[in-house]
Amino acid sequence: MQHPSPAVPLSYMRGPRFDLALVVGCAGLALGVGALARSNPYDVQIFTALLMADIWLLGSHHIVAMFTRLCFDKESMRENRFFLTGLPIIVLMGIVATLWVSGGREIITTIYLYWQFFHYTRQSYGISRIYGRKEPPQSTFDLRLTNFIIYAVPTWGILYISHLHNLNPTSTFLGSAYWSIPVPEPLLQLVGYVAGIATLLWLARIPFRYLEKKLALLPTLYILSHLIIFVAGYWWYGQIHLNLGWLVINIWHNSQYILIVWLYNNNRFKNGVDERSRFLSYISQEKFLGLYFVVCLAITGVFFGLVKFFAAYVAPNYLPQLITDDGWAILVYQGLNFHHYIVDGYIWKVRKKRLRERLGVVDQELADVAT
Repeated sequence: MQHPSPAVPLSYMRGPRFDLALVVGCAGLALGVGALARSNPYDVQIFTALLMADIWLLGSHHIVAMFTRLCFDKESMRENRFFLTGLPIIVLMGIVATLWVSGGREIITTIYLYWQFFHYTRQSYGISRIYGRKEPPQSTFDLRLTNFIIYAVPTWGILYISHLHNLNPTSTFLGSAYWSIPVPEPLLQLVGYVAGIATLLWLARIPFRYLEKKLALLPTLYILSHLIIFVAGYWWYGQIHLNLGWLVINIWHNSQYILIVWLYNNNRFKNGVDERSRFLSYISQEKFLGLYFVVCLAITGVFFGLVKFFAAYVAPNYLPQLITDDGWAILVYQGLNFHHYIVDGYIWKVRKKRLRERLGVVDQELADVAT
């Protein structure tokens, strides 16, 4: 007698459209842009156009998306006062001190390279844990194996990028010289073998989890997309040029973040427009999804237009005694990046029931969803 195969639950975070956009759409967009840039590796204009589109449509937008959580209503402003006042000053002072002591931008670019690797990996881990609360209970072995490869593969990737720079120290990252940690070939191979064996073991566990009725489709696909993006970004595209690999991972990260913040805001105001947060609650309704993104993009254009004007024209002309050359641009843009990394490390920790509700993980064990 033939028994039917066990069903595989989808385990949506929200629903078909949202989850397909998050899991398949973001990865497909990033890989598609990477393929387009790779097909014209010597066309600087194409790469520059793709880079600027990412910066303005996704990168800057995802910074503004964070601020919808910090200051778009009085309740959020009260809760996040330090992140809006004290922390920016601390971050900017830290960058100024670093520039003054080091005498160049290399150290800031280096910090950015390695910090963003950790930041991107943490966001991916956080999303995987949200999905983990939607799938059937996993064995301790499978949970530990999944968490291990989430970190192991990107770690191998950043070591690979560092090793390439060791071989060619004159290469640049986003137009700037940088330093890299020394990575000998044996260490790179060891980490690669460990990450590769763990990944193969994770893949081999999929049919067993299916038979044990512990396999959920979307959480599994998400981990696969994570592995593919980091291998593609740091190895497949990264060996051609670090900027190209960074662009692929950056597009994936930014687009995911924008969707997750929208999910948070939409769940927060799922009962309709809240008079205490009228503007944000209005645009966060699902029927106004297009308006939400248009408003965020408009704010992005105005905000970063002012930032660019300040960094390019105001600061160098009126405050030249503090920082010279392009230091003001570094201070402003990297200040925003570093501030974003620190803030995200705190605001996405699922410790309060209210936050867990807005992420759709109510009454589950606590986990850090640091992005």
